[in-house]
Amino acid sequence: MERIKEIWLLICANRVSSALYIAGVALAVTVSMLVAIVWHVKLSPMYPEDNRARIAYLTQLECVDGTDDDTNTVSWGLGQGTIPLFTDSVGEWTEAIGIEAHLRNRFAHVIAPDREMDGAVKFVNPGFFKVFNYQFLSGSPITEQQWANQEHIAIIDDDMARQLFGSVDAAVGQTVDIDGVQSKITGVVAHGSTLLPTSYGQIFQPYYVQDIADEEYMDSAVGPFQLFFLLRQGAKFSDFKEEMQNRVRRFNAAAESRTLNIKSGPMNHREYAADEIFFGNGNSFLLVFVLGIVLLLVPAFNLSG
Repeated sequence: MERIKEIWLLICANRVSSALYIAGVALAVTVSMLVAIVWHVKLSPMYPEDNRARIAYLTQLECVDGTDDDTNTVSWGLGQGTIPLFTDSVGEWTEAIGIEAHLRNRFAHVIAPDREMDGAVKFVNPGFFKVFNYQFLSGSPITEQQWANQEHIAIIDDDMARQLFGSVDAAVGQTVDIDGVQSKITGVVAHGSTLLPTSYGQIFQPYYVQDIADEEYMDSAVGPFQLFFLLRQGAKFSDFKEEMQNRVRRFNAAAESRTLNIKSGPMNHREYAADEIFFGNGNSFLLVFVLGIVLLLVPAFNLSG
């Protein structure tokens, strides 16, 4: 007890330095915990990305057009013309293929009969709901028949359903205006987390509802499309990756003035998370480790002082 009193008197006698020591320890420990939590969220299976261990991501494509003297290099996602190169005859490795059109308008304005609001929107294909395990509280995912008929439909999350219609069940079957397009709500999913941008959305629509045929690069090799492959149980990611790389090599060998490059893709989830956070830095996990050590050195020095 006497020792505690001495420490308290010492703190009171050196208020500025004591405050700096305490604040430094608290800040360093807090930041270290935040880094650990964020990294856990990015790597561990979480709704609706429960199948992270079996997902392969192909989100970037580089296309070089022209000869050695006059070349034009464009890097983006996949265009409609190159999607079949990676999706045809892959049933040996994959259970489902999700496609997202990563368009510029990330938010949509929804007008219901009594209310209106903005929401994060994703333009996807039916396979997107097979790769990512969304929980449907009412209604159903996009069906192949709806896709074939190019029906103007939408799936929304439960938060939006309650705000617009009062309940989840009341939302299904309603027709709303989404950025000027009349769309019928056919399903309601449990809302996800904004910390998972790959799967997070409040509105999901088939990508044909947007007039993306006029989008820049739509008719070329690159475009706004991103592919998500759900690998079969037991399928080796290395074998699937080698197959995708071989397809690119065969394409390049047959092409006269066009070269494709998927760099290190497709990526597994660990590589994809690192690319998302560190913009493709190959030493990303080493950076996290070094950052953690540096952050923990601060409280160590403070406690020593």
